[in-house]
Amino acid sequence: RRIEQASQQTNTWCLMAGASGPVDPRRVLRRILSKRDRTLARSGPYFWSYMLPLLDKAGLTREALAEVKRLWSIMLKHGATTLWETFTGDDLDSYCHPWSGAPLDFLLRHVAGIGSLPGGVSEMTLRPRPEPFRSFVLMAVQRRRRRRPPGWPGRVRRPAVAVVPRSHRA
Repeated sequence: RRIEQASQQTNTWCLMAGASGPVDPRRVLRRILSKRDRTLARSGPYFWSYMLPLLDKAGLTREALAEVKRLWSIMLKHGATTLWETFTGDDLDSYCHPWSGAPLDFLLRHVAGIGSLPGGVSEMTLRPRPEPFRSFVLMAVQRRRRRRPPGWPGRVRRPAVAVVPRSHRA
């Protein structure tokens, strides 16, 4: 019996395992990102830790950033200062769920070019990709200012990003 429903998770794992055959991964990824497909089983925040790097590897970094902006901004619009278990949150979900932090790793590794260092390494090369990152930084800067919690040390500073022009890079 043929099942008419597709799943973001199953398709992502098939692509990661190389089990998709001769199909173009970008075609599959664009299909599972489609908002028009009402039969698609969608992923929660945790599963995006698999999907975001796969999108980047397939050359769909802009699409990955657009999804991060679209999905995680729901939490921001509701005033979240932590990561929720689901995108919309309800009384049954955790409102402090570290497994929903997929964009944090993705933005640091795949966009800002910051990776983990092996032990004993004292130097590191950063290879930021500022173009796809620019709109995301602007979203972070435009968030409304919040008052500091009581006892919070120091001043609250606005986020800043410095991009070295290509002509000044080594």
